[in-house]
Amino acid sequence: MKRKPHSMNKRMTAASASLMRQHGVCVVNIDPANRQGLMSWRSLKNVRHSQVMANAVCDYAHQWVIYIGAFCIGQNGDRYLKSVEVAPVARYKSIALTEVIEHHYRELVSECNATHVVGSGWIAMPYAIELTEAQAYAVFDAAGGWSAANVAESELLAG
Repeated sequence: MKRKPHSMNKRMTAASASLMRQHGVCVVNIDPANRQGLMSWRSLKNVRHSQVMANAVCDYAHQWVIYIGAFCIGQNGDRYLKSVEVAPVARYKSIALTEVIEHHYRELVSECNATHVVGSGWIAMPYAIELTEAQAYAVFDAAGGWSAANVAESELLAG
């Protein structure tokens, strides 16, 4: 039996991964503000939402690298990040990452000093690239990680 020489799914997967790598796209989630969006880890700016970008992130399986962090402020007022990086072995669609993220998320937050934690979040990169702690700190800071508790509190009071 002759194999099909062209696979549209493989071609679209490769094209979407290339698009996201080219722009440095990552998915960033910040809690307790409950904010999530696409951001460039290189420029630290939000990525304009488009159907093409949404499809590239959600519709195809990628080799994800997830950086999970707890945003802390010490007794002396210094901000710090306690974090862990997770790299699942197989390729997954974004919807399948929920359990992996939640498991490591709970584990990390339970290891932190509860009086220092002001929020938490994660960065999911749909391609195999590791962020340094300084790069992850910059992404979380640009996304409002350390002010997330204030945002959530003000929304709660307003509602």
